[in-house]
Amino acid sequence: MKRIVCLLLVITVMLSLCSCGSTNQGPPADALPPLETDDSSGKTGSSTSSDPKVVYSQTMDNGLLVEIYDDKSLVLSRADLENDLRDDRVLAGHLNGILTIEFGERVHSICTKAFVDFTTVKKIIFGDEVNTIGQYSFAGCTALADIRFGSAVDTIDDRAFSGCTALKDILFSDSVHALGDYVFENCTALRNVAFGSGIETVGNYVFSGCTQLVSASFESNVPIAVFSDCTSLESVSIDSSVQEIGDRAFSGWASLTSVSWPKQLTVIHAEAFKGCSSLGLLAIDSLESNLTICEGAFSGCTKLVVVSLPEGIIEIKERCFEGCTAMERLTLPKTLKTIGGRFISGCTAMRDLWFRGTESEFRKVKKANDWIKGDNNLSGVTKYRTE
Repeated sequence: MKRIVCLLLVITVMLSLCSCGSTNQGPPADALPPLETDDSSGKTGSSTSSDPKVVYSQTMDNGLLVEIYDDKSLVLSRADLENDLRDDRVLAGHLNGILTIEFGERVHSICTKAFVDFTTVKKIIFGDEVNTIGQYSFAGCTALADIRFGSAVDTIDDRAFSGCTALKDILFSDSVHALGDYVFENCTALRNVAFGSGIETVGNYVFSGCTQLVSASFESNVPIAVFSDCTSLESVSIDSSVQEIGDRAFSGWASLTSVSWPKQLTVIHAEAFKGCSSLGLLAIDSLESNLTICEGAFSGCTKLVVVSLPEGIIEIKERCFEGCTAMERLTLPKTLKTIGGRFISGCTAMRDLWFRGTESEFRKVKKANDWIKGDNNLSGVTKYRTE
């Protein structure tokens, strides 16, 4: 009996060994391959072990969902942002050190001063449903370097990004139609601005104090002091449909060397190019409209030497070229109707003042009593077109 039991044990062990050896032969040929997993990080899509994890979540009274992740990102969704999140004492304690702010579904507007002085935020991502960015909403976010506008942003209100001193480049989406006043005031690192095709209204002083700005393009009227004191700006492209250049639009722009005028231009407002000390060329070939040049528009442009104004200019107001100390010759168009006082005062190098019409035609031009001031070598026009 013992021999039979031993024989059965031996057979059992041998069968077990054979079974173990067969487990490493792989799946059958017609077996399905394993499913692939998504290893990309992010707040949406398939979750992996490397994805950021929610460390705090809260739903506000209006239904706004606030989520804070372990990578210091803040995600808002499901309702508009109506109040400063720091007004909630419990939530406020979780907002320290936020690096990224992202706006998700059903967020359409961002309230006034929503994130003012969030000094650690480096990136803002606007979802494709955000259409209005409120006043001062991100003012003083001094670490902000990356703004990604969604496809629905329409209006950016006054001073929304003023004082964002780390911001270097701005690329507007085509959906942006309106900018308020002082929107990027004192963004001192800002170098390049590219407007989308949808821009229609631009407020005053939008880039005032952006001392590193070197290039910008415009497809709408240039507003008051939009580039005031942008001392590094080297070039600006003005669309051919632009009709007005606002007060002090480019005043103090020390790097500007030339300006090409849109043919539809009707007004250059007061001191628009005052103090553009490198401006040496006014490239004005022709105009298709009547143009008025306002008070002090080119005063202090000390590099202008020879200026030939095109036909179509009907009025030159007082002090227009005051203090252009290098100007030697100025040619006036025969379309001119009015000349203001002291319009070439302080042009100490002036030798020639030409008029394209006849002397009798020039007598009909309305002139201020002090249109020629005795601080240059001129007492009147030195050359007319032959009768």
